Amino acid sequence: MALRVLITGATSGLGREMAVQLGREGCRLALTGRRREKLDACAKAARAAGGQVLPLLGDVTDPAQVRSQYSEIKTAWGGLDWAILNAGVSDSRGAREFSAENYRWTLETNVLGVAYWLEAVLPDMIGAGGGVVAGVASLAGYRGLPQSGAYCASKSALITMLESTRVDLRGTGVDVVTICPGFVKS
Repeated sequence: MALRVLITGATSGLGREMAVQLGREGCRLALTGRRREKLDACAKAARAAGGQVLPLLGDVTDPAQVRSQYSEIKTAWGGLDWAILNAGVSDSRGAREFSAENYRWTLETNVLGVAYWLEAVLPDMIGAGGGVVAGVASLAGYRGLPQSGAYCASKSALITMLESTRVDLRGTGVDVVTICPGFVKS
């Protein structure tokens, strides 16, 4: 049976590429994104590659939408084997233009968006005795970079959250993988 895979932030960059690559493997793909046109284009590309696609328009920062989307996935496929939590934002802004709002927006998407999905999927994965959660962080989470304070802080928090979750889930059959790519133009 084909793997049931969620990819958040599937409309561009790594998310889109993972959707196409996993489509080639024949996976069932639940793809999320905020931008309808880009989500539709990604879904089309993943289908053309061979995947079965469930496009889910919405925002990871809205816990009610996350719960609703996961409910749609459970109705369609009974749950997930993999959750690739990839959605993220960045806004280049240096300390001379410091904005607490920019930090709030970035942390809400990059950290809480993952937390909302973890809250949704982990109970079923633990109950099933298996599953993989892959959180897409960044090498930027290990060091502050110019014009990227909010992004670096969010990815640092994400790395720590994922690693703590991984340790806490030992013995459940659920694996948590932290992915830290370098710069990706998206």
